[in-house]
Amino acid sequence: MPGRDRTLRDLTRLARERGATVSVLTDLGSSPLAEYADHLIVTPVEGIQAGPS
Repeated sequence: MPGRDRTLRDLTRLARERGATVSVLTDLGSSPLAEYADHLIVTPVEGIQAGPS
């Protein structure tokens, strides 16, 4: 869902530009959102089904 990812990235950037403190929780250290994060937490995410989260 590339469109949704781009929208989330744009909204995160906008929030940062407007002075919001941005925290990102992800299982991907190279997340595009990391660029805008004041706080970045990278942790494995496990679900019920096997496969990428």
